[in-house]
Amino acid sequence: MASPTAETSAQFWDDERTTYVAKKILSAYPKLSEGAQFDKAFRTKAVGDGLERFYSDPNLRCIVIPENLKIIEVVPAKIPRGKGLALIKMVDRLSKDGGRSMSSSVLSVEIGGSTPFEHLELISASVLLPIVSSPQNRLKWGEMTARDVSGSFHTLLSSTSILCGHVKGETRLPIPPLEECTSIEATPAPASLSSAPPPSPSSKATGLSMARVLPAMLPKPSGVAAKSLTVLESAITTWTAQIKGVLKQDPASQLALGSANPTPEAEMEFWQTKEKSLNDIFEQLRSQRIRSVLRVLDRGRSTHCAAFASLCKEVFAARDEAIDNARYLRTLKPWIHRFEAEGSFPKLAKHFAPMLQIVVLIWKNSKYYNTAPRLVALMRQIGNLLIARACQYVSGEQLFRLVDDDETNVAVEQLRVTLLVCGAFKKAYLDTRAVVARECPQNPWRIQNNAIFLRLDGFLERCYDMLDLAQAVIHFSKLSKTDVGSTDGEKLTSLLHSISLDFDAALSSVKSADYDVMSIDDNDFEADYAMFRTSVRDIELRLSSIICRALDDSATVYGRFQLLASFSHSLLSRPTIQNELEGRRIELIQAYGEDLRSIQNNFLHQRDEIAGCGTIASNGLPPIAGALTWCRGLRERSNLPMAKLQTFDPSILDREETKDVMKAHSILTSLLLDFEAQRIEQWGREVEAASGDKLTLPLIRRCSKSRKLTTNFDPALVRLLREARYFLLLRLSVPPQALEMFQSSALFRSRTGNMDLIVNMHNSILDRLLPVERPLLAPYLARFDDVIEQGITSLTWKSDFIDDFIAMSMDQIKSVDGVLVTMKDNFATIESIIALWNAPLIERNSKPMEKDDFETACKTFRSARIASIRESGRQIHSLVKETNKVLRVSNASADWRCYLEFVNITVMEGLSSCVITSLSFLLNQLDLKSIEREGKLPMIQIMLTLSQDSSSLESSSTSSPAAVEGRGGQQQCKKKLEFSPALGCTSDGKGLRDMVDDMVGSMIQISTLVKRLDSEGSYMKELHANPVLSGHISLLYDMLDETEEDCVHLRNRFDEFSYLWTSDLPSYFESFCKRATITTENGCTLLDLKQFEHLILKCKGVQERVNNIDSSTDVGWLRLDTSSAKQQISVCAGMWVDTITSHMLDTVFQTMREHNAFVAGVREGLELEACAGDDGGNGRLMRIMTVMRDVRKKEHSVSELIKPLQDCLHLLKTYGVDIHGPKIDGMNLQDFVEEAPLTWESVMKKTFQKKEEILPFQLQSVETLKSDLDDFVVTIKNFRRDFRAEAPFAFDGDSSVAYSLLDDYATKLKDLEERVDKFQELEELFELQQTSYPEVGETWKEMKYLKDVWDFKSMVNLAFESWRAMSWRHLDPETLEGESKKLRKQHKAMGGHFVSLKGWQVYRDIGESLGVMSTILPLVGELRAESIRPRHWSALARVCNVMAVDPTGDSFALDDLLRLDLDKHKDEIEEIVETASKELKIERKLTEIGRVWEAMHLEYVAHRDTDVFVPRPSEELVETIEAHQMELQGIYGMGKFMDHFKDRVVLWQSLLRTVDETLNMWLIVTRLWGSLEPIFLGSADIRSQLPEDSKRFESIDSDFRELMKEAATEPKVADVCSVAGRRDLLLGMRERLELCQKSLNDYLDVKKKLFPRFYFVSSVALLDMLANGTNPSKITKYLGDCYDALADLRFVPLKEEDSNSNTTTVAAAVTSSTTTSSDRLSCSTVDAMIAKDGELVDLSEPFHMQGEVEHYLNNLTETMRTSLRAILSKAIEKAVNWEIDFPRHEWLFEYPAQLCITGTQIYWTDETHLALEEHES
Repeated sequence: MASPTAETSAQFWDDERTTYVAKKILSAYPKLSEGAQFDKAFRTKAVGDGLERFYSDPNLRCIVIPENLKIIEVVPAKIPRGKGLALIKMVDRLSKDGGRSMSSSVLSVEIGGSTPFEHLELISASVLLPIVSSPQNRLKWGEMTARDVSGSFHTLLSSTSILCGHVKGETRLPIPPLEECTSIEATPAPASLSSAPPPSPSSKATGLSMARVLPAMLPKPSGVAAKSLTVLESAITTWTAQIKGVLKQDPASQLALGSANPTPEAEMEFWQTKEKSLNDIFEQLRSQRIRSVLRVLDRGRSTHCAAFASLCKEVFAARDEAIDNARYLRTLKPWIHRFEAEGSFPKLAKHFAPMLQIVVLIWKNSKYYNTAPRLVALMRQIGNLLIARACQYVSGEQLFRLVDDDETNVAVEQLRVTLLVCGAFKKAYLDTRAVVARECPQNPWRIQNNAIFLRLDGFLERCYDMLDLAQAVIHFSKLSKTDVGSTDGEKLTSLLHSISLDFDAALSSVKSADYDVMSIDDNDFEADYAMFRTSVRDIELRLSSIICRALDDSATVYGRFQLLASFSHSLLSRPTIQNELEGRRIELIQAYGEDLRSIQNNFLHQRDEIAGCGTIASNGLPPIAGALTWCRGLRERSNLPMAKLQTFDPSILDREETKDVMKAHSILTSLLLDFEAQRIEQWGREVEAASGDKLTLPLIRRCSKSRKLTTNFDPALVRLLREARYFLLLRLSVPPQALEMFQSSALFRSRTGNMDLIVNMHNSILDRLLPVERPLLAPYLARFDDVIEQGITSLTWKSDFIDDFIAMSMDQIKSVDGVLVTMKDNFATIESIIALWNAPLIERNSKPMEKDDFETACKTFRSARIASIRESGRQIHSLVKETNKVLRVSNASADWRCYLEFVNITVMEGLSSCVITSLSFLLNQLDLKSIEREGKLPMIQIMLTLSQDSSSLESSSTSSPAAVEGRGGQQQCKKKLEFSPALGCTSDGKGLRDMVDDMVGSMIQISTLVKRLDSEGSYMKELHANPVLSGHISLLYDMLDETEEDCVHLRNRFDEFSYLWTSDLPSYFESFCKRATITTENGCTLLDLKQFEHLILKCKGVQERVNNIDSSTDVGWLRLDTSSAKQQISVCAGMWVDTITSHMLDTVFQTMREHNAFVAGVREGLELEACAGDDGGNGRLMRIMTVMRDVRKKEHSVSELIKPLQDCLHLLKTYGVDIHGPKIDGMNLQDFVEEAPLTWESVMKKTFQKKEEILPFQLQSVETLKSDLDDFVVTIKNFRRDFRAEAPFAFDGDSSVAYSLLDDYATKLKDLEERVDKFQELEELFELQQTSYPEVGETWKEMKYLKDVWDFKSMVNLAFESWRAMSWRHLDPETLEGESKKLRKQHKAMGGHFVSLKGWQVYRDIGESLGVMSTILPLVGELRAESIRPRHWSALARVCNVMAVDPTGDSFALDDLLRLDLDKHKDEIEEIVETASKELKIERKLTEIGRVWEAMHLEYVAHRDTDVFVPRPSEELVETIEAHQMELQGIYGMGKFMDHFKDRVVLWQSLLRTVDETLNMWLIVTRLWGSLEPIFLGSADIRSQLPEDSKRFESIDSDFRELMKEAATEPKVADVCSVAGRRDLLLGMRERLELCQKSLNDYLDVKKKLFPRFYFVSSVALLDMLANGTNPSKITKYLGDCYDALADLRFVPLKEEDSNSNTTTVAAAVTSSTTTSSDRLSCSTVDAMIAKDGELVDLSEPFHMQGEVEHYLNNLTETMRTSLRAILSKAIEKAVNWEIDFPRHEWLFEYPAQLCITGTQIYWTDETHLALEEHES
């Protein structure tokens, strides 16, 4: 925008706008005096441009003009220090002629400038002071008042001056006014200030007011008045207080007012501030004005002068100190800034030495800052700075955040760094103090450390506390993850976790504090930390107790050491825990010493045993390998605790008990190492060559009786190979002969393994065959026998064609096994299918359901089951066909037909079981005792309702309209109490018994779902013949009858009230009203109030009794809801009461109203004047005659009517009827009835008077009246004809037109009706015969119904239009459908009220529109279901032949659907909705299945004492698999409804099938592996006898352990079971494990056949006996199982020569009287039997137990028999001498008890026989 040009320059500056601005500037800035100088500064180009823009720019609303006139066009964000003039424009532009309106267009404001206090000071000095000092004013006020005002004002002036100085950061000494004082210039200066230097030109002014006022106000000196001295002395007092306040300022006191913990910056700032304040005071004291005041006081000999002079000296000294301190402290400032700027807290330590060196220099060179208080303050401030930096580095919030993030170690490290840095500061101070002591011995730092480091030490203590807290968190953090494995481990683990939670709670109490825990100024920490320490101490005691309990529960020493190792060393080292556990550790060391001694004794004992018999039991290992393994096990047992012991505290390790234990361990280790070396050397000398004869045995043996096969490989060869194998595993040298034999072990293992597999498969086939299956498989077994015969007769282990023979045999037996497996699997599948049938065909909800809902649910459930059974029936047929195909047998074969009959029976039993189970379930639901016992809720809910009787409905529909109208337009149909639904059978089949019949029939009908296997029929006949089924059905219907009887009995409780609904209320009440009337003598009819009151009380009583009846009653399996019946009965009773009271009140009201109208008409008629000759006079005469006639008729009836009406009102009032509501002639009904007698009496009097007046005018002519009547009849008939022809009966136009027509006809008809009334009145008056006009009544009736029809049509149209406009999102089809049903019901009821109405076209049109809407709305409701998806809307569009239907738009409304003509596509739309509903169910079920399997985990548990974790599926997992598979099968069978989800369903079926099969296979493999693992890996004998199987199992064990290790990392069962190849891997393991199991069983069976008494021994014991067969002393403990009464055998003592032989001995298990425990006995020779009761029986000769165990046990049995026979023979021989030289009681104790009994029986038999023979002879 252009600036003022040269031509317009003068005009611009003279412009009224600019003149106005200049005036405002001069007014704001008085210093800018108006004139040439102002014009020069104002009339510049910059000012002109700024003002021009302000005038013309609409966007520039405000400018600020400072005193320098540099215009600012932006409003400053802060108020400036200097004054500014702000001009604010109120309009867009300021025109040139704006001077006249500038004051209204521009707002001027002064901003900034002097403070209010300066203004107050100026006003006080310039305005108020002259007023206060004026002598005239003083005289007016009086001396006292003037003195008080003057003193107060001087105080105000002084305070204002001081305050203004504070605002500007100055220390200002206020100078008082010196009026009435002599001139101070001539007064000599005080002696005390004579030496002061003259004021410098740069001295600061002491105040604006003093500068301006003081020179003018000081009077010429003429003597000092007393009052003036008082003012000046008061000023001196104020100055003294100000100066002393500054002098008293000290770093400690001043900084305490600010920060409680100041830093060196505060110290330096303090001395700078004090320096400035003292300089200000110094300059003012040197000023001329203050010196003048002092001279005045000195002349007046004031006592303040000397004291103030002394104070001034103090000021000068303090100023020098402040200047000196500030100068030296400035040298420390850079180092403080470096310290604060250091980013790394650990690096702060390097700043301490330089910083303290600066402090030392200040101490040395400063004149004032070298005292202990100054040093203490400075060092404390440095300490505060260090604490602040430390709190930034490691704040409480940061510490707890690290704890929460499991980074407590970082917190500990930060705290330790903080302690190191703070310690470095203290060390630097101590080092510096030592330096100062050396360099400044005259002024060392003799200061207590506590005085300097008090706060720092407190912070260090806080750091130590937080360090202890953080370390406690580390110590206790692992408790929640620690498990105790003792016998009471679960409970102790729970206690540990509880302790962890308690520690977390204690920690939370500190963490939740609302202060920073690193702030030492908050004293709450001490209490909180003390509580935390107390809690931790309690936790430590509890933890010590738990550890002690766990130690007590630990059964082994190693377990105790392991328990202690499970806790961190730092945790156990906590003092409280360490003190509590010290005794337990010593006890543990002592127990370890005992364990070492036990190990040593065990070793020595077993070593002697090995020396005697050469073997040791060691998990079935060979003798030598077992001994070495046992020895190494002892070494490991002793070494493991020693490793744990060495981690104990040195205080424990230095104890004598510990040293003794370590010494015992060293000795034991040496013994074990020596023994191991000896056994290795011994086996190297004792290896023998394998026997070649064992390899010439045939490959297989066959049992002639059972036809089973056995692999014939000698166990001796196995033992040799096992010993060599274990020596190689133990990395020991093997002799060449044994090594050569072992090199062929793979070949032997392979052949024996294959032979075992063949043999086991053959024997398994024989065991598994059923009698009905054996004939079908006989041809396949015969072909196998032909192949296997060669291995039984000719082939040996040295033959050349063994592998070919094995291959042929394997192929053949696999063929046989494959056929059998197919048969068995198919039959097992059939059985599993049939087992699935055994479930109820119905289900019930836990809560009662409506009958229709229950039926729907049952049908849905039953349909799914039926589809499943039908499908499974087809599957059974398919399986049978598959079996026939595999067997390749003819369908006509007798064997095959027998097999089919066998399967048929199984299927029939499954169907029968299904039906019986379903009936049993149903019986259980209906049985009253079962319902009571199990507390079940009813199954179905029925209602007892008061419904319309169909017969009454029919009769009412045939009633004439006149009859209906005669009853007041109301028609009441008869009602009756009914069950809904009905209990029994109904014609429409909707009764409860019909439902049960359908259920039973559908159950039996399942016999037709599965076709017979042997024919085309079904199993219906067999099912009907089942007696159990018939019994269940009979019992079921008995229960139904019982339930029906109970329900009917309950319904009968309401029969006593039946008259309320069975009676026709209008008819009954009409007849009641006829009965309940009283006719008076004058013919007046009155109400019989007694009968009315009795009926009211009766109805009220019914309501009360009905309400006391229960609304819901459970009748067995039915819940009977009587609430509807109760409500309806109560309503009926209430309706009766309302009808009665309404009739009574209406009767009174109508009677009185008619009476009042009659009286009013009478009075009006009687007022008329009768005259003759004109029409008007004739009319008045007629009116008078009419009135008099009416009065005459009512003369006697009115007097009889009043009293009964009053009684009726009183009765109504008693029952709460409002009798004051109706009003007659402005009076309420009751008052009107009371006034009626008086009113009637006055009317009677007036009537008699009028009668005498009109007597002459009563004769009239009637001919004119008759002519008028004839014309009127013709008029009515014409109107009737026109109405029937033109009224809107078939009109289809707008309703307003129809209403207009009806209004016209109503008006005409009303006029005709009025004329009818007039003519009839004249006929009655002149006593003519009454003429009837039926056309009028018929027309009114038709017009009324026609009006109702059009009203209804209008209502329907309006409703439909509002419905059409409803948006799809807010549409409520159910409500609309209900409204539509109501409209249809109203439409139907309208047609029932007037039969002719149904023939009207307008009525039929309404019915058609309602029918269309009733069809569409249900479809719309179904389309709003949540199951409808976009694909279903697309299908709807295709059905309705439109491009698309988009319900998501905001504009989509019901009208859009109505335009699709949905009623024409009802079936197609219902099919779409049904599809959507089923698809939604499928989608939800698939989603639920996915959610369940996402969270389903597989549990793993440790297998025995191994590190292998095996799967243990929960019951929930198994049930979920079965349930989801059934659900998916049901979904898959839903046909078209699952097409959209077919891929997902198939995927889930495949996944669950894989999971199920894999998991089942996994469990089988786990069970087999768990049972075989201790046998094949722990039994040396089995490994030697079954080397191939042992090798196979080792491979399986390796694969299984690897599998479990891999699987345990994946918790989700679906993922772990669906790993590719896992099922096949498990299947392979199962097959190999079954081979091992079969080989083991075959091996044991061979041994049992050789020694049948092995059948009495468990498999585990048998394995132990076979493993220790060469050591008979090891198997004697099992002889009691083989022989009933035998407990042990007695081994013979060894002779001298035998003791030196290679045969080792063992201590006898049982000693006799001739031996001692120290005798050395043979381990293989026995000479006596020991019974379980301790009886000893000698053998006939010593028996040697050598060779195979089964062989020498057979020989032992024979030896025992021989010995007993010999003893028995001797006993019988001795028995002959009972009576001679060997008494019987002595003989009994000479021989074994059983033999004595047997001998006695024999002897008795012989004697008896002889006695009988003698008797016979």
